[in-house]
Amino acid sequence: MATKKKPPEELQKTGRKSTYTVAVADVICELLAKGHTITSICRADDMPGVDAIYGWLKTYPAFAEAYARAREAQQDTFAAQVIDIADTEPDPQRARN
Repeated sequence: MATKKKPPEELQKTGRKSTYTVAVADVICELLAKGHTITSICRADDMPGVDAIYGWLKTYPAFAEAYARAREAQQDTFAAQVIDIADTEPDPQRARN
């Protein structure tokens, strides 16, 4: 006699428990918007790793949306920094680097 398969909701979850919290997600998005890179954010002891964050993007739609908005703000931040450098650097060669 064959063993009856359990439905997916009765199967035991495997892997680590998610460390996701809205508070940590908000901090990540805030830092991204200010121009920090995802790798620099993840270097902090109180932050999750890059793989965890990319997993959260797939699992938590609200985080994925906030992350996308933070990346847009990050682009604005970088553009403003480029303009500031171009406008304030007296040496044109250094401004290009």
